[in-house]
Amino acid sequence: MKLSLEQSSKRIVLLKQKRDEQGLTTTEKDALITLQEARLDFLEEQFRLARHKLFASNSEVQPKHDDLFNEVEEIAALELEQANSEQTDDEQAPAQEKKKRTRHTKPFAAHIMREVIIHDVDEADKVCEYCQGQMHVMGKDVTEKCVFEPETTKIEEHHRLKYACR
Repeated sequence: MKLSLEQSSKRIVLLKQKRDEQGLTTTEKDALITLQEARLDFLEEQFRLARHKLFASNSEVQPKHDDLFNEVEEIAALELEQANSEQTDDEQAPAQEKKKRTRHTKPFAAHIMREVIIHDVDEADKVCEYCQGQMHVMGKDVTEKCVFEPETTKIEEHHRLKYACR
């Protein structure tokens, strides 16, 4: 027999009053214990549900609206399809070289004093190991670093030379 929360609460209060006034029989004690356990279980479940509702992860994904604004995804899928079809045509071409990651940072102002630091390899490393010929500069990587010193600001340009055999 399940009682509502109000009825079980009233019954618990009545049994506690009777216990304080007269004392309880063993059957009444057992009834009080079972009512209190049922109430405790109910309150723990309510607490668990409230905590879950408060701290559970919220998702903005609506299954009904997942394709409402997907023009960009459709365009990207088409471009990927075209790229894949072109890539299958060009399978004889060598594998694409890994592109260097760029940060797209704004360059420093031109009027700031600059100090150029060239990082070059040893003379022994400038000889080709296959043809024993002299290697030539084919390019350089330039990184800029802003250095703040008391009362001065300067830009350090680090030039790292790249060598290749002709």
